[in-house]
Amino acid sequence: MDINEPYPIEITQIINAFLDRIEQVLLDGGTMRTERTSICAEVETQMHTMIECKIEAGAELNLELITGIIESMDPPESYAPSVEAESVVHTEPLASSTVFPRTFSPIDFIGSMKKRFHRTTPGLDWVVFGSCSAGTTGQT
Repeated sequence: MDINEPYPIEITQIINAFLDRIEQVLLDGGTMRTERTSICAEVETQMHTMIECKIEAGAELNLELITGIIESMDPPESYAPSVEAESVVHTEPLASSTVFPRTFSPIDFIGSMKKRFHRTTPGLDWVVFGSCSAGTTGQT
């Protein structure tokens, strides 16, 4: 299957249903539209990457492959905003009259990504991306 070739309709429907469940959890949790869109786009990209890696490794594109990939990912409920994050947002004091801009360091970025995605199996992503990169560089 060519990378630019669309997936069969039943495969696309299963992927979309999974992404819709994630978006619904985020919507119910009060997540802003831009963040919901960003999270769902990231999950969709991860899914497509995993599918392509499996196909390049010789797997056949079928419902069992897609179901297995979805089951290996975090469930939609794991994307719900945490209670701790909500309490922090509600307990922060209002801005004072003198506000100085704060720089956003790489440490802040990593921390915000951890809070955003609530991953329970982060090692799985590195395994998938590592196997993809090994396949593209000719290493096995």
